[in-house]
Amino acid sequence: RAPVGRTKTVAVSGTRYRVLVAPALADDSRFRLVALSPQSLIDAANSASRNRLLLGLLASLLLVSLVAYFEGRSIVRTLRSLAEAAHGIARGSFGDRVDVKGRDEFAVLGTAFNEMAAQLEARIVELDEERERLRDAITRFGEALAATHDMRQLLRVIVEAAVEATGARGARLL
Repeated sequence: RAPVGRTKTVAVSGTRYRVLVAPALADDSRFRLVALSPQSLIDAANSASRNRLLLGLLASLLLVSLVAYFEGRSIVRTLRSLAEAAHGIARGSFGDRVDVKGRDEFAVLGTAFNEMAAQLEARIVELDEERERLRDAITRFGEALAATHDMRQLLRVIVEAAVEATGARGARLL
């Protein structure tokens, strides 16, 4: 006794079967069409499907782990190159730059770092030029002190110092 159109597990002669009962082919309700399938075959198919799913899950987990590992290595490599370049700048090597690859956040950070390094390098050049101008001004001041007995020489040194201090292209003393 199984409901029509539904499956049920039954035992026949000590063997378990999955039963599906179909309605009668004719108008006679005494006869029904019944399909029997051994439950062991169904259980084996379920077990095989479960094993395939578990294997697929394990393969997916392995693939995700590999991707995470290689992405992690890439991130660490990028951070290491940024840190090495930062240490180089800290040691005064303003020419160090970071290789920028891609368009992700690390590429933006690398680009910003390279721009910062270029600006620092430009500032150092400017400071060196200013230092050289200061050295020249001090030298002229020394020449002025030495030339206090020569009025023409003293006036020339004053004009050159004024030109250097103002950044003018030239000057004339009237």
